[in-house]
Amino acid sequence: MNYKKLLQEHSPKDLAESFVFPVKLSAKRQKAADLKLYIELLDMKRRRFAEEISIDETLLSQLINQRRTPPD
Repeated sequence: MNYKKLLQEHSPKDLAESFVFPVKLSAKRQKAADLKLYIELLDMKRRRFAEEISIDETLLSQLINQRRTPPD
């Protein structure tokens, strides 16, 4: 089942909360996984999402891949 069909039946928040991860994730990894899923549910490229939230695409990638901690 693709995301567009799922989005017709469920909200993005419900879909994100319904994912089951095979291992216990740290809070930091959970946030990164949620961000990655959120971008996928929006059906948006990372570059465009980064532009819309006014951050550099490289920073977004580093946040998703846990290479950098988010600023306060």
